[in-house]
Amino acid sequence: MEVSKQWLYQTVFVYGIFILLFVTFSNIPTYTYTPIAYAPSMLKTEDEKADIWEASMLASQKWGVPYELLLGIANAESSMGRNFFGCEFAYNAWGVRPHTAPDGTKFEAEPCNPHIAKYPDYITAADDVARILKTYYIDYGLDTPEKIAKKYVGNHSESWINNVKNY
Repeated sequence: MEVSKQWLYQTVFVYGIFILLFVTFSNIPTYTYTPIAYAPSMLKTEDEKADIWEASMLASQKWGVPYELLLGIANAESSMGRNFFGCEFAYNAWGVRPHTAPDGTKFEAEPCNPHIAKYPDYITAADDVARILKTYYIDYGLDTPEKIAKKYVGNHSESWINNVKNY
């Protein structure tokens, strides 16, 4: 049995109109994209949100690292400050391990989690993270989440990459 093109076109048209009307007049909820940076529930307080933003902007300007990258990594590592790896006042939204900076500043291990560095505030933390990204990643051509992931995370994590990119 052969189907005529005219019948096929009419059928597709009628179904298209049906779907359009159904979607238009049904009570299907519509969703809008809200960037994580503007979602107030992502951080414990508005002040904390502002602190991470301000710190990231300052560090971005100082080191020439895209602020979106700094904020994206904070999103991937700690959900923008909601999860501090068991340490509430570490100010380490980026998941950086304990280390000594080139200027001799020691960022010791947080007592409640020896795998993350404790910073005195977000500005110091963001500055250190931007320095690390610029010196050990961007200067070596690792300038996208896909290129950064293996070295920063320890493996090629699609979930980490998506959390950074979708910030």
